[in-house]
Amino acid sequence: MTSNPSDPLLVAETGDLPPEPLPKQPKKRGVPKGHKSKGRKRGRKSKWGKVNPSKVAHAMIKLGATEQQVAETIGVTADCLSEWKSQKKELNRAIVSAKQKRCIEVERALYLRAKGYKHRATKILVVDGAVRKVPYTEHYPPDTPACVHFLRHQDPENWRDKPAEIVASATLTSPDGTTSVFNIGVRAEDLPC
Repeated sequence: MTSNPSDPLLVAETGDLPPEPLPKQPKKRGVPKGHKSKGRKRGRKSKWGKVNPSKVAHAMIKLGATEQQVAETIGVTADCLSEWKSQKKELNRAIVSAKQKRCIEVERALYLRAKGYKHRATKILVVDGAVRKVPYTEHYPPDTPACVHFLRHQDPENWRDKPAEIVASATLTSPDGTTSVFNIGVRAEDLPC
């Protein structure tokens, strides 16, 4: 019979106890000495390296996307994109410049619509069974609502929605030396003229 030290019958006969297993050593948390990532944060890798968010954000925002849509396309949350904007100046500059370019394009289109414009175009006609391209100039007359909108934003003093208020201020001093200040506001449309 072979002797098995863990056999309970053998232990009872001989009185020899089996050797105790070594206690489990707790796993070391942290970075081993000399490891290249020493001092860096650990965890899930950032998605920053997979695509260039600056280029994606610039292109998408210039085409009219929101920052939420940009974040979804890159595969991060809007909060993460906002954090990246504060940390990565390149990304912030790309988003700001795309928004500025988009605003300039819209301002230019509104200005042209308010002023009226013309452009060269081509009509395709069928004459006697033959297809002909005929160049012509297309005219767009000024658009009154676009004019008003443009002027309200460019010259708000003269083109505001609500009439200006006239504010009068009066200071009264009583014989005992106390002063009272009265501010009176009157809308221009309420004045008798």
